Amino acid sequence: MRCSKLEKLWGGIKNLGSLKVLDLSFSMNLIEIPNLSKAVKLEKINLDGCKSLEHLPSSICKLKSLQHLHLHHCSKLEYLPEISKPM
Repeated sequence: MRCSKLEKLWGGIKNLGSLKVLDLSFSMNLIEIPNLSKAVKLEKINLDGCKSLEHLPSSICKLKSLQHLHLHHCSKLEYLPEISKPM
C-alpha cells in the first residue's frame, strides 16, 4: 500500500496474525495507524515519508516480533510510545 492516499486504515482491533510486513511508506495523507496488537508476527513497519502521521499507537510496544520500524521524514509525528527492547 505504498504511496496510498488513505488517511486512516481501519478502526478497532483486527486479527492480523499472519502479517509480517506493513509498508505504508510515502502515504502522505495517513494521519494515524490503528491498533496492531493482534499482529503478533509483524516484523517490519515502514512509515517513511508519511508526512501527515501524528502519532503511533501504544500497541506497537507489544509487538514482540518487531525488528524494524522506519520513520524517516515523518515531520508531524508528535507521539512515539516508549519501546523497551532494542530493535
